[in-house]
Amino acid sequence: MARSPSPLPPEFALVAACTLLDDDGALERLAPALLSHADFAWERLARLSFYHEVEELVRVRLGKAAPGAIPPDLLARMQQTLVWKTALQAAQTAISARVRITSMRFTASLCSRTYS
Repeated sequence: MARSPSPLPPEFALVAACTLLDDDGALERLAPALLSHADFAWERLARLSFYHEVEELVRVRLGKAAPGAIPPDLLARMQQTLVWKTALQAAQTAISARVRITSMRFTASLCSRTYS
């Protein structure tokens, strides 16, 4: 049983390491110790990642630091969430563009009447 190098729960420490460490080598050294902790729970890591909306960062960074470590079902959830967020962002951008164009037309129309 590996001892956690942090007083934090191992899942929290791993999410924090994935989001805060700039050095991939440090994450590669830290991840195995945290993943092998007796109390490590993937579902807790998932809840933390999704709650703080850093699941994509955790997926990419942990995927590089510990290839194959993320369980397939969690990996699929993370990838599906990325697809949903991307679709939502595209829809929001489209709506924003339509609102801006309508607003610009209204402003141009108002200006043309005011200065005519």
